[in-house]
Amino acid sequence: MHVVVRVVRSGNNVKLVEWQEDGKYLRRGWVPNQYIDIDNGVDDSILQKAAPYGLPLQYLLSPIVIETEQLADSIHRFGLWTKEDILRNANDIARAILLCCGLGASRVQTLVREFEDKEEA
Repeated sequence: MHVVVRVVRSGNNVKLVEWQEDGKYLRRGWVPNQYIDIDNGVDDSILQKAAPYGLPLQYLLSPIVIETEQLADSIHRFGLWTKEDILRNANDIARAILLCCGLGASRVQTLVREFEDKEEA
């Protein structure tokens, strides 16, 4: 299957490209120039072998779990009970989710540091 990619950065013989995997997930990887056609298309078998760019956040963040009862309780604690409450208060919903799963910036940074420590060991 042919996938159209967005070129993020060009190197000597490679390009950092971005694409949607499975039509959902945003990915980035380094692909040799010879595999990228004139219309920025790349065969998906090449993308699967692309040298990954960035941290594997889908694995790093796996310890974070949100239980539906906890989330409902957290939303209620922000005073959101009705359809109107929910539709008018996107920021409070976001804060309730963050509070519920303990996903502050420091939690993400801790998970990344732990990953780097394992990589260096």
